[in-house]
Order: sequence, then structure tokens, then C-alpha cells
Amino acid sequence: GEAVFLDIFTYRKGKLVSSVNFHHNNLNWVAENKKDFYYYPDGNLKEVMLFTIYQNQWKKYGAIQFSDYNQIQNTMAAIDLLTLFKDLYVPVYLELNNNILTHHPGIINYYAENGELLITRKLTYSFSHLLRSNITEQKYINNILTDSKNYRYTLD
Repeated sequence: GEAVFLDIFTYRKGKLVSSVNFHHNNLNWVAENKKDFYYYPDGNLKEVMLFTIYQNQWKKYGAIQFSDYNQIQNTMAAIDLLTLFKDLYVPVYLELNNNILTHHPGIINYYAENGELLITRKLTYSFSHLLRSNITEQKYINNILTDSKNYRYTLD
């Protein structure tokens, strides 16, 4: 049969604070993963705490922290945080709509449940007419540069 999934989003004062993913086992909806969202006073996303169900309880398995924001209004519609995270891919895809990130983050750190820093993504941006035209992303594991990518955007 087909797999059926459901996401429930909780907002407080217009900000996303929690997201819970469920699957249906042909009898009931079963919770699988949860993400809790925390913000800086200026409204930018500070941290996403990642949880999974373990022995019928929520168990933290990691966190993603955002810092070094620039002061240019965010123009991204979404950000894909899918990355290899402790031998599994964490599907964290945030629809931004100027709600979660009001500016552009410079550093995104991925942590294990014990607080160990696993991955750092450093992002630099260039702009044309206040629209993001280029992003350079550098990925570090254990403070060693392991990957570098450049993304270009056009107004076609």
C-alpha cells in the first residue's frame, strides 16, 4: 500500500514553534519526528531541536543552530537543511516566507544529541538590487573544509 504521512505545525504569535511528523500504520497515526523552533529577539531563527520517538517518548537526537545573520532582508522562499547528520539524512526543509529567517544566516551548525559539533556550514552572500544573486557555501567537518559550492541566481 501507499505510505501516508501527516505534518502538524504549531505557531505562537505568528512564529512556527513546533512541527510533528506522523505516519499511518493502517490503524492509527503514529508520531515519528518532532522539531522545536527557537528564535532570537529580532525574530531570526536561533535553533531547531530535533527529536524522534524512542520507547514511546520524545528523544533528542540533535540540533541545528543559526548565527551570524546579515542585515539584508531575506529573499529566500525556503532553505533545505538536508544533510548527512550522524549517518542519516535529516529532512529539515523550512518554508521561510519571511517568518522563520528575516535575514540571511552566515553560519549553520549541526550538533549531535550530546552537543558534539558535527558539521558547520558557512554561507556568504552577494546581492544585486537587494536581491540575493550568489551564495558561496563552505562545509566543515571537525574544522576541516570538506566541500565548497557556489549558487548563482538570475531574474529570468
